[in-house]
Amino acid sequence: MLNKPMMIIVLSLFFAAKPAFAQSAAPPQTELALFEEIPTVYSASRMEEDILEAPAAISVITSTDLNEWGIIDTPDAFRRIPGVDVIAFDGRTWGVSARGFTERFSRRMLVLLDGMSIYTPLFSGVIWDFIPLLVDEIDKIEILRGPNDTLYGFNAFNGVININTKEPGDTAGVFGKYIYSNFGKNEFIGRYGDNIDLGSAGDIDFRMAYSYDMNRGYGDDHGRDYSDSEQVQIATSRIKYNATDAFDVDFIFGINYGPRNISAVAQNSTPAKQFPEMDFQILKFNYDINPTHSGYLQMYRWGINRDVKRLSNGIPNDDYRERQYDIEFQDSFDLFGGRSSTVWGASYRHNTVESFQVKRELSDNVRQSAHDDLWSAFINEKMVLLEDRPLVEKLTLVAGVRAEWSHLTRRTQFAPRASLLYEPVRDNVFRATYARGYRLPSFYEEYATNFVPSDTGNVLQLLGNRQLKTETVDSFEIGYSARFMDGKLHVDADTFYSFYKGMVQTFQSQAFSAVPPQPRIVDFNNASRARSSGVELAATYRPWEWLSLYANYTYLTIADTRGGTPTTSLFQGASPDNKANLGGTLKLEEDTIMNMPYLGGSWLNVNANFRDAYVYFNDADSPRSEFDIKKHWRLDFCVGKSFFDDGLEVTFSGQNVLGENFEAGFVQVPQIYYFTVTLKKWPWQMLEWSDNEEY
Repeated sequence: MLNKPMMIIVLSLFFAAKPAFAQSAAPPQTELALFEEIPTVYSASRMEEDILEAPAAISVITSTDLNEWGIIDTPDAFRRIPGVDVIAFDGRTWGVSARGFTERFSRRMLVLLDGMSIYTPLFSGVIWDFIPLLVDEIDKIEILRGPNDTLYGFNAFNGVININTKEPGDTAGVFGKYIYSNFGKNEFIGRYGDNIDLGSAGDIDFRMAYSYDMNRGYGDDHGRDYSDSEQVQIATSRIKYNATDAFDVDFIFGINYGPRNISAVAQNSTPAKQFPEMDFQILKFNYDINPTHSGYLQMYRWGINRDVKRLSNGIPNDDYRERQYDIEFQDSFDLFGGRSSTVWGASYRHNTVESFQVKRELSDNVRQSAHDDLWSAFINEKMVLLEDRPLVEKLTLVAGVRAEWSHLTRRTQFAPRASLLYEPVRDNVFRATYARGYRLPSFYEEYATNFVPSDTGNVLQLLGNRQLKTETVDSFEIGYSARFMDGKLHVDADTFYSFYKGMVQTFQSQAFSAVPPQPRIVDFNNASRARSSGVELAATYRPWEWLSLYANYTYLTIADTRGGTPTTSLFQGASPDNKANLGGTLKLEEDTIMNMPYLGGSWLNVNANFRDAYVYFNDADSPRSEFDIKKHWRLDFCVGKSFFDDGLEVTFSGQNVLGENFEAGFVQVPQIYYFTVTLKKWPWQMLEWSDNEEY
């Protein structure tokens, strides 16, 4: 068997080589750029713009990427993005963070789904396996690295992941999929979409989808007392009423429900089964006054109900309910012939939480609640200062500020951001950015009164702190983005330096006694400080229409500069210092293959991911090695073939095929292989195509 360095060299040579059978398919030099669409992004400025002109470090994952990479669970796609780290805690739980601070809920990373924040205020962060989201419905994901409170408000602290699903008009017809894996995953997905013509009143595009997933998880096969199996049902729907060319109404619905096993972790050795349910509804009114003036009014609601059948002293200790209600308005317009683009808006959000872990009173077992109201308003301006001058193709200033107020902290805070983009020659852009961001303390950090018994008879008591303030980050970033060779080569380089103040940490406020039932009391404070710096390099090269190559590298260092003697180290060593990806996709079409048309519609993607060793969680009372994540290479691949004019698709993919990915103290991520069959047309439509096909 090849050793690791030799394997990487072989992969590199394989992707760099031009297959002999495709030599005649190379398009003329003047047509090389025709197949390469210029990527546009929205999230960096809340307006459509060329990705080179984005005032932030940003990466894009398209629906085509997700399919060709063989992505089954959305968080696995982020492993390939520079500056982003993904940790798998078991077969259904992930932490996704940008620029460090890797942890389970990723408290410093904001995630949006079709403009709706799915950041939970109870624990802070995102519970990925609760989200009513199907990978096949994703149109595009934009990943912003660095603070972006100016545009998205509290908790866009270290980055934003903006997930957008496909328009219902783009998903008309039938869609069915079956996924099977060697770890007992059986998932069935069905979807149908259509259009209803209302004549002079416009038309309605709609789709409905349903998924049933029965997954055995990772824990059962590794000899540990750990079970992460689940049976999950997801239903989604999106309906769009197109009243006129200038006005439409979008309604999006989703629900995720099903039992999950919970195994013994930390001090609580009692296994349990939880019955979580998350549902959401989004209503959005979009208007276009003219080609340069548009906006929307959006309202959404989401809720989480978590029912855990685990008892602590006869009392359920993990049940909770969350509700979030939000209304947001945004308007954008251009002035001075497009040289000035302005986006402004305002929003109100109400969060409520009911939990035995929040303000719980053991005496009468009363479920208590907490709430938060958030008000905010922002403005962001993008102005071209100079254009078509000697040594200046374009000089652009992007600046904005958000004022935001929270009931939790009872103070108004301002989140500014300013970027200067200098383009000396076409398609070469230098960027300098300053941004400030805030993270609100979670309800748990503010209100917790949680008693966790251990097997020894001692009690861990976690106490919230109502005096907590927001965490603050000030970040400075310099970047460079460019396109070369008629757009076939795209390179990015970013470096940043960030200062963090008021970081929430846990602190042991009372000495621990080994004599039960003496409690070990731990509370929260804002005593931590930290700084981080890093470099992110990325390149994508598409020499021919049928071949694309990519590589990226991330270096990150975090220094914990706090005072005091905390029980846990939250920052230093909590993320890998070095991370890299190398891979590519080979796609074969009938017109690029000589004498082998039966290979048309097939592809192969390979990705090698390197991650440095680091400590996920360093607890003075736990063996350090139990939470060490070893230095490792991870190799993923996906090979697929479409039939009947893309009516049927079959793929086989592998994740972590080197088998060395030790990601958490609970389970080891195994070698996983998936087999999928996707139906994109009715069977009789494929038979009609087959009857008419000529070879």
